[in-house]
Amino acid sequence: MPYADLFGRDLITTQEWSREELDATLELAGELKRRYYSGDLPKPLKDKTFFMLFYNTSTRTRASFEAAMT
Repeated sequence: MPYADLFGRDLITTQEWSREELDATLELAGELKRRYYSGDLPKPLKDKTFFMLFYNTSTRTRASFEAAMT
C-alpha cells in the first residue's frame, strides 16, 4: 500500500483501518525511526504550525506534545 493513501487519515481506533493500512503505518514509523537514528533527520513539519486544544488541563500531556514537536 502506498503511503500516500494514508495522507489525511486519522487513526482513532484500529478497528477502523484494515490490517494492510495498519502494517503500512507501522512500516512507515519504523522507517522514520531508522532515518532519525542514522542522522538523516526528516523535517516533515518544518515551517508548519501545530495547534493544541485540550478539553481538560493536563500539564503532562501538554509538555509531552511540546517535547515531541521540538
